[in-house]
Amino acid sequence: MVTSSGEKRKARSPRPSFAVFALFAAAATALLFKVSSPEGTLFNYFLTPLWSMYFPLMLVGLVGAVHLRSKNTQVRRGRGSRFVPRSFFVGRTRKMLIVTIPSLVSPGNLPALKRVISSVITELPSHFDHFRVDVVAESGDDVGPLIKWLVEIRANHSCEYLDLTCVAEDEAESAADRTDEDVLPGPRVRVLVVPSTYSTPSQARFKTRANHNAMEVRRLHGENDEDTYVYHLDDDTHIGKDTAASLAEFIERSDQKYLLAQGVLAFPRELTPSLFCWLADAIRPADDLTRFAFFTGALGTPLGGLHGEHLIVRADIEDEIGWDYANTVIEDAYFAIEFSRRYPGQSSTLNSYSYGASPCSVRDLVRQRRRWLEGLLRLVTNRRLPLKSKIPLAYAVICWGAAPFQFIGLVLLVSVATGINNTSPVSNWILPFWSLSLAFIFWQYFEGCKVNLAASTSQRRRWAYFFIMIPFVYIVVPVETFACLLGFVRFLGPGRQKESEVITKPF
Repeated sequence: MVTSSGEKRKARSPRPSFAVFALFAAAATALLFKVSSPEGTLFNYFLTPLWSMYFPLMLVGLVGAVHLRSKNTQVRRGRGSRFVPRSFFVGRTRKMLIVTIPSLVSPGNLPALKRVISSVITELPSHFDHFRVDVVAESGDDVGPLIKWLVEIRANHSCEYLDLTCVAEDEAESAADRTDEDVLPGPRVRVLVVPSTYSTPSQARFKTRANHNAMEVRRLHGENDEDTYVYHLDDDTHIGKDTAASLAEFIERSDQKYLLAQGVLAFPRELTPSLFCWLADAIRPADDLTRFAFFTGALGTPLGGLHGEHLIVRADIEDEIGWDYANTVIEDAYFAIEFSRRYPGQSSTLNSYSYGASPCSVRDLVRQRRRWLEGLLRLVTNRRLPLKSKIPLAYAVICWGAAPFQFIGLVLLVSVATGINNTSPVSNWILPFWSLSLAFIFWQYFEGCKVNLAASTSQRRRWAYFFIMIPFVYIVVPVETFACLLGFVRFLGPGRQKESEVITKPF
């Protein structure tokens, strides 16, 4: 069975590199002051707000990073501070944990799904007396190979207390009548097949519909109570020893103050065949260390959004909020807004990683980013959501959506075409804002790369990746920009997503 990446060596967590941020900021400031011009044109007035709009997000990110470091210094007191500590909690909890894994169970994703399930049933018994894995499949998915593999696990006694239950469409009613006396003690795996006739009041689709169905099945079993927690994973994201420890730590030490927690997404190198996509995904853990750390951690209110994975929610709170959101592929962001509105100040961060796979190709990376931006644009323009609750997320989406116009290549092209050889702000007083924002972007990729390396089994060529990252930012930005452009086009209507997109992650 697969366990956490890097388990053979001593667990390490990257230290914060605020000195590196200062170095990037000094270099950017010196360069911008050297090439700036005092002359002003209409083009300069256009660029000044466009290239300054990221500055508030930079401030939010820095505050989040400082908060995370302060929190983790207290957690690791006596052992030295770490930026992203891996939980050293050794206790146990008797409260129930239900791990929910929505999946299309496609042949391309089945190896990754097996890795995820293996990690859960291997690591959780160290800290949990009671837990279950719910794999949520869609009607029409071929769950046969998955069922066969699970039966083999039980037959080989690699998980002697594994109770395998398959809830198919024609078994949904009888499954609801099952009692605790009908199942074996200890952990078990349940495969839920969402009926083709199932629908929600808001006509939820895709993963949103699957999550809501799984929640309603738990409700029928009377499992959505204060003593049960739901942990969400994707079918390509496995857990490690630190993950299991942090989940039990959160449940036992939150004292009912926190109802939800989100951890850091990490992407081990060995799970991704594409070096380009792996480097591009450095921005994702970096976002967890900065912007998400500010909203979900420092404020205790996930106004900046949530991930649909490495997320734990108390079951009764999830039951109250639900997943019934119409026609969206970013159900996690909708859930974040609803949670923020009802339970401000009651979210926290997990002291652990989850271990996921980046897309296998640049094409899949573009499709992934396109889908995210399209969904987020639909969220921020949804008039049913309260404006106050979505302002922070809307601002971040606007900054991301403006990427095609901020792209330096396009700006230089316009400059050459118009004969305006001046891309400076209207005043040199603006340059520090530009330089800090630019430095923060480089720093995010640098820090994210550190996290992904810390989660990887191999540490070879460690420093080479850091040197590659600096020029790589200028390579990945056009790709991310292109994905944003496609997402904006789909938001306007052409090519709108009509079915669930499967990005193959075989590792």
